[in-house]
Amino acid sequence: MKTYNVRGYRPADRGDVVRLWRTCGLTRSWNDPLKDIARTERLGQGLFFVAEDEEGGEGENGALIGAVMGGYDGHRGGAYSLAVHPDFQNAGVGKTLMHTLERALIAMGCAKINLLVRESNAEVAVFYQALGYARQDCAVYGKRLIVDDEESFLT
Repeated sequence: MKTYNVRGYRPADRGDVVRLWRTCGLTRSWNDPLKDIARTERLGQGLFFVAEDEEGGEGENGALIGAVMGGYDGHRGGAYSLAVHPDFQNAGVGKTLMHTLERALIAMGCAKINLLVRESNAEVAVFYQALGYARQDCAVYGKRLIVDDEESFLT
């Protein structure tokens, strides 16, 4: 059985989180993941969690094997960029990360959490449904306000 520990994100985790997101296919050319993390760090909400392999790895407490970034605007909470290393998927890591985020949001008085799933990642819907999430009947519209420089993270 694989063992892991969930804790709050630390700035020293930045590179490992980006590598994990890339491994899991979560990065996109129009989003600089380092800038996304920096924006979350500036908010300082304490809603960014990571999971470490307790059985060894590169870091002091083991390799980073999972991460979830969250946010809260006073009305709704959000879960962003949940990633679990492929070697640890279906081992409860994603569920534990989501429950950790949910508990932190509840402690802040958050009544509801939303998340987005890309149509190209539809297989993850079963995971979220098992956690009690339901597809909402609404359209999502977006507008990019800051264009990240692709050159800064593609090289």
